[in-house]
Amino acid sequence: MELQVIRNKIYGIRGCRVMLDFDLAEMLWCGNKSVKAGCKTKHKTISIS
Repeated sequence: MELQVIRNKIYGIRGCRVMLDFDLAEMLWCGNKSVKAGCKTKHKTISIS
């Protein structure tokens, strides 16, 4: 996937850079439910910078 395509999927919301779950699922070639489940189990290990 091209770098510019990835950059276009990152949005600024309230001063934070975010990517929507369905965009991330599309990049990882998995289902949206898989991304949400992974975020629920890993949210404590993700560093916020």
